[in-house]
Amino acid sequence: MKNIVQLLVVAVIGLTAYSCYHDKLPEPIIEEEEIIVDNVSFKDDIQPIFTQNCINCHNGTTTPNLTTGNSYAALTNGNYVTPSDKAASVLYKTITGNGASQMPPSLPLEQAKINLVGQWIDQGALNN
Repeated sequence: MKNIVQLLVVAVIGLTAYSCYHDKLPEPIIEEEEIIVDNVSFKDDIQPIFTQNCINCHNGTTTPNLTTGNSYAALTNGNYVTPSDKAASVLYKTITGNGASQMPPSLPLEQAKINLVGQWIDQGALNN
C-alpha cells in the first residue's frame, strides 16, 4: 500500500511538473496569401511603387527612367517588360533577384509589391 501511495505521489508530481511545459502548442505557420487584384492599375498601383522605392536612382540619369510620366514608356519601349509574361520580364527578374541583380539593391521590395508588379505584367502590362 505504501508503494502504491509513493508511486501515485511521484506520478502526480511528475505529471504536474511536465504538463504545463507540454500544454503549449507551437504557433501555426501562416503563409502569406497572395492577394489577386483583378485589374491592376499602372497609375494607381505600380507607379507609386516606383515613386516610393526606385526613383532615387532611376530618375532620368539611370535607365530605365521610372519617374511619373516617363516610366511606362521606358519600361515597355526599353524591353524591360514582356506583357503577359512576368517570368520573361527583366523588370520582374530584377525586383525578385531571380536571374538579374536585385533591385532595389539596398532593401528588396515587400513581397506584396512584387506580387502586384507580377500581376500587372501578367494582366498585359497596360498603361491604365
